[in-house]
Amino acid sequence: MSEQATLSPLGEKLQQSKQHILQKDFRGAWELLQAARSQQGESTPGEQEELLYQMGVCMNGLEKPAEAINFLSRSLRLSENAQDVSAQARNIEEMGGAHHQRGEFRQAEALYDRAHKLYHKLEDAAGIARGYRNLGGVRVDLGHITQAAGDFNTARKLFSDLKDTEGVATCVTNLAMLTYRHKGRVAAIEDYQQHLAQGDSDHYLVFNNIGFLQLMEVQLEAARENLQKGVDDCLKRSVEDDNIGLLYLNLGVVDALEGKLDAAQEHLDKAAVVFTSYPVGKAVLVALLPPQAQDEHKLGRIQVAEDGHKMAITFLNSAMVAHLRGDQSEAQQLAQKAIELDKEQGYGYAGLGWLFKVAGDTQAAGHAFRRAMMKEPNNPFFKQSLDCTNPYLNLKLGRNEPCPCGSGKKFKKCHGAG
Repeated sequence: MSEQATLSPLGEKLQQSKQHILQKDFRGAWELLQAARSQQGESTPGEQEELLYQMGVCMNGLEKPAEAINFLSRSLRLSENAQDVSAQARNIEEMGGAHHQRGEFRQAEALYDRAHKLYHKLEDAAGIARGYRNLGGVRVDLGHITQAAGDFNTARKLFSDLKDTEGVATCVTNLAMLTYRHKGRVAAIEDYQQHLAQGDSDHYLVFNNIGFLQLMEVQLEAARENLQKGVDDCLKRSVEDDNIGLLYLNLGVVDALEGKLDAAQEHLDKAAVVFTSYPVGKAVLVALLPPQAQDEHKLGRIQVAEDGHKMAITFLNSAMVAHLRGDQSEAQQLAQKAIELDKEQGYGYAGLGWLFKVAGDTQAAGHAFRRAMMKEPNNPFFKQSLDCTNPYLNLKLGRNEPCPCGSGKKFKKCHGAG
């Protein structure tokens, strides 16, 4: 008799939900687990612990760490009652991740360290490697950079010994991020290239990150090559989560910058399909700008959203593709959709402002740029964009003096208004 045939109804659902979790489909896993809760009466204590643990993992994945802590605490109690050290370690590790999400870095570090010690006791090589990586991550947030780099390097070696390419990739991306913070994009690109040369980090996470940095450096040919490698790796691994969506998104930007508008929209459409299924989470993303932002004002062809909403950025980039096709009405409608998806940040307003600017509506552009600055007052790009609509705004003029534009109006009634 097969193992599958001997599973209880709850056990079967737990196996199904686990597969969804492995694919980072936390919403799909959560729906299965909710249905599975009705079958707890037929379950073993081990299955009850597994159910609570998976529910905690889903809540972490859906960025609901408080709920995750609740489920994981209950799961931990069951594992302690059963004296199951392995289950204790994974619950404590996941609880560390929940506290990390909440910004409770000291508590996260203590939990990661506690789990790490249990993995050492179990001689669990994969758990030990994850422990170093987890500790490195929280120590970055605590400002312990040298210690964090040491943790990541140790974890990288352990993952490499285990032939765990994804584990290596997560360490490589963390190490390159440290390089980026302290030495800039070019140094980070070189860091990625050195890691890739070792032959153990060919993974979509690495390909996307180096491709993204090369895109920001306008190294478009190299960016395309690495981003396409990332897509190919995702397809080979049957990855369907937001990682492949980000690769499509970045490829769409490269296409648009190279004037390949059909390919750009095709990649952006693929990204939108993925992000519809995986809407949770934000990232550092780039949004296209009209060529005039570079040609006339030397502001470049992209703006950076430090905490960009994935679907909003996709709509905003589709808006710029529509603009490049000459469909200004559709462009403005798509930019408005982007704003509706992320009203709390300024990049959508800035993108819409540039569409107004190139259409000749400087008043509407100025209004949009001011809205962007209201969201992020210290963003230099938004300030420079606003200055492009009103070159007189920063002149030291009295509000009752004549406006220098020659309109004959007082400054406060003309370019000094607002």
